[in-house]
Amino acid sequence: MTTQKAELSRQFAPHGRLRVALNLANVMLVVRDPSTGLLRGKGVTLAKELARRLDLSLDMVSFGTAGEILRALGQDLWDVAFLAIDPARAANLDFTAPYMTIEGTYLVATASTFRTVGDVDRRGVRIAVSQGSAIDQHLTKLVRNAELVRAQGDTGATSLTLFRELGLDALAGGRQQLAGYAEGNPELRVLSDHFLLVQQAMCLPKGRAEAADFLRDFVEEMKDD
Repeated sequence: MTTQKAELSRQFAPHGRLRVALNLANVMLVVRDPSTGLLRGKGVTLAKELARRLDLSLDMVSFGTAGEILRALGQDLWDVAFLAIDPARAANLDFTAPYMTIEGTYLVATASTFRTVGDVDRRGVRIAVSQGSAIDQHLTKLVRNAELVRAQGDTGATSLTLFRELGLDALAGGRQQLAGYAEGNPELRVLSDHFLLVQQAMCLPKGRAEAADFLRDFVEEMKDD
């Protein structure tokens, strides 16, 4: 192994194995196959290809929330992660360019009077949201009149359950995921506009300059593939 390759491997995997953090709440990134229990999805594909190119063994480290991934940063539990780009997070992480953009919007009852996302921010309106998610962070700053009801665990399924069981007025989430909930259910619909564009990217802890450059180039190549 060349000195340059050895340094790159050391920066990516200081413990000898590439530990990639996956957020199980982000179904656009990773899902667990109900029949086999194995993980699959864009995140898994990218993690495997990155490990292959670096000639490193791969450990996929599952987390239930994006917040858990961020808290684990200080515990040295992962080397590379998939997270939404956020200026506050950039203080401790180096991000690639986004590989995917998710629209943040609302799921509401078909009979609801809400037609745009702006209609939802009213007094007396209750919005279900996954605690600690990028959408939660954004709505915390954006919403002035409605009440955010946070689902513990930061999973889409948990916030959906909260929305249904408490009879809340809206469910905040990514358009693709919400559309999946509404599919085949005439009592639900997804608003056509959005309140946020969530840019999903790969990232790693700051202080690993060569690895950060390699990861940025890797993502660009994968986007073109």
